[in-house]
Amino acid sequence: MSSLLFYLQYPFVRYALIVGVLIALCSSLLGVTLVLKRFSFIGDGLSHVAFGAMAVATVCNIVNDTWIVMPITIAAAVLLLGMGQNAKIRGDAAIGMLSVGALAIGYMLMNIFSTSANISGDVCTTLFGSTSILTLTKEEVILCIIMSIVVVAFYILFYNRIFAVTFDEDFVRATGKNAKMYHMLIAVVTAVIIVLAMNLVGSLLVSALIIFPAVSAMQRVHSFRGVVIYAAILSVIGAFLGMLISILCSTPVGSTIVVMDIALFALNCVGAKKPKTLATMICMCLLLSGCVEDGMELVKEGSTESKESISESVLEEGNTESISESVLEEEKEVDYDLTLMGSDMVYATVYQLMVDPQTYEGKTFKIEGQYFPTFYEPTQKYYHYCLITDALACCSQGLEFVWEDGTHSYPEEYPQQGADILITGTFETYQESGDTSLYCRLQESKMEVVKSENVK
Repeated sequence: MSSLLFYLQYPFVRYALIVGVLIALCSSLLGVTLVLKRFSFIGDGLSHVAFGAMAVATVCNIVNDTWIVMPITIAAAVLLLGMGQNAKIRGDAAIGMLSVGALAIGYMLMNIFSTSANISGDVCTTLFGSTSILTLTKEEVILCIIMSIVVVAFYILFYNRIFAVTFDEDFVRATGKNAKMYHMLIAVVTAVIIVLAMNLVGSLLVSALIIFPAVSAMQRVHSFRGVVIYAAILSVIGAFLGMLISILCSTPVGSTIVVMDIALFALNCVGAKKPKTLATMICMCLLLSGCVEDGMELVKEGSTESKESISESVLEEGNTESISESVLEEEKEVDYDLTLMGSDMVYATVYQLMVDPQTYEGKTFKIEGQYFPTFYEPTQKYYHYCLITDALACCSQGLEFVWEDGTHSYPEEYPQQGADILITGTFETYQESGDTSLYCRLQESKMEVVKSENVK
């Protein structure tokens, strides 16, 4: 709980939890209909179309790509769910062709018309949703909340029509209703959900949010309304727990959420056949978590006692100067200790420093990463960075630092490039002479080489 409360002080973590729960809720609602109509794989196809549209927006240097990705994905959804019912190529063949084609075209465009120095990192983040959910802006969160409200309102208002279209389209037509129009509406809402969900789990894992909660609910509940409600509950629980585990254990967000959905599916399958076995498994999990927690407490107590004994022994020897330089220096508090975070959280925090530096100016940071120097021709100066990668090691952020007063000579006194370093310094923004751009760095930093083997 202490670690969780520590992470919740960051606004982007709260944003991620809110958006993740809303996306999971919306995905589960339409997921029941899509699974029953044998269109469960459409999430994968539309997400690949969205990836292709996102690649086009990236090539065109469009910052807010939602206005391009959303219409293209909606058009593809209408083509598959609406007009595709009576087409010559339909069903899984149409989805497969559109999915593979859009994915290939998008990746080719990003390579031919590259606008980024890290193409593999951009592709990896988009496909697997490594840190996208942790780098949302306040405007993107508001947009997601609005779109989620629209989706939920649509489902509630048109619940009876969706139910009828799901099970018997002929009955809908017989009652004078336009079944094709409701197909179009379902297609549009599905496309909206897919675009929103890509930030949570990435393009390749979107289908899991649609399929797993619906199929899990069908193992235990046998009425349409009950399946929808239970699927929504399972989806929200899976997303919420998955994101918490990801934040606390530094695992990829999207993959962790999918693993949680798989675990919930397994529990529901076991519980549907053997309720006693399910109860036993839950009790064992609770006991195991309690044992792990007790073990962690013992480790903490042991480390504390060890530290206290070292301090006492040094005092007995009368070496108070060693205490001030070692023990007291290690206990010095910093405002943001990023060494206590997982790699994704560190990456997301550094990203926030870049996009909203005024909020953190004057704060003290402690950060661990790889040393990287670079020479900038216009200023004829060397700049020194601490590089941080995300959990998938496909994306990296660099934070500039100035070692103490900046008088250390390079390269004689600096470590080798690629060495693991520990930096503690005060965050500030600055401008170079004659340059209006705003830069960020840690000033008056203390640097310690943690590990020097395997350097580049």
